[in-house]
Amino acid sequence: MYKTLAAFSFTLIASLAALPASASLIGQPIGIGLAVLEVEGGTLQYLGPPPNPLAVTVEEGVTEAPGFVDGFVDVEVEDNVLGALFPGGVVAGGLVTSLDAALGFNNPAFIGLLFLELSWSDGPSEIVGVDMRDTNIAGFGSGNILFDQNNVAFNLAGIDLAPGSFIIADLIVERVGASVPAPGALALMSVGLLLLGGLGRKRRG
Repeated sequence: MYKTLAAFSFTLIASLAALPASASLIGQPIGIGLAVLEVEGGTLQYLGPPPNPLAVTVEEGVTEAPGFVDGFVDVEVEDNVLGALFPGGVVAGGLVTSLDAALGFNNPAFIGLLFLELSWSDGPSEIVGVDMRDTNIAGFGSGNILFDQNNVAFNLAGIDLAPGSFIIADLIVERVGASVPAPGALALMSVGLLLLGGLGRKRRG
């Protein structure tokens, strides 16, 4: 699988920006993953060599995961905007294609980028919405963004990614009165649930 991945020019840059100072991700641990769920009810599989998902601490002005998944994904985190940039797109045999087609998956329920166990420096908070700010990817819309209280997923299944493709989405976060449970052992379960049938998906507006 890793050799197959290496055959494609696939780069992601993800960025978070502009949460109010009282609700910042800076200094907080998060997980970053690239994964596929072939069928609903199946097992979420992470793509590429370990560590995946990768645990990082968000630092202001720093690329948190340079060269993630053997150099296919570069991730930078700044506050509350999630962005994904595909400079080389996904190209196989000289043709632009989808990540799932390039890797030989047949109509997976999900394949894409995960942001796991997001937390905020001012205390317990949770994601209550994700707004699509901008994209140039045909077929990618708000329905491709899944989330629960502290995990976000960009579903790229069946979507062709031309060089220069990008996604920018804003997190909407609210304070909560008690600690938001997201221990590491439960993160995968939580993501699995939000991917199955869109559980955990919410839309603003």
